[in-house]
Amino acid sequence: MGVFAFMAFLAAQAATGFMRQLFADAVYPRALRAIDVFLVTLFTGPFGERGAGQ
Repeated sequence: MGVFAFMAFLAAQAATGFMRQLFADAVYPRALRAIDVFLVTLFTGPFGERGAGQ
């Protein structure tokens, strides 16, 4: 029982690490880029050059 629980714990850790790496590689940069584009559009779109700090 203890060995099974330990192996389940290791499998859960590996899956968590894999998901975390997958999130860091695929989702996180796209989310940052989407937020960046959204903020740039938000600040430059309605307000023109004044919103961009120029």
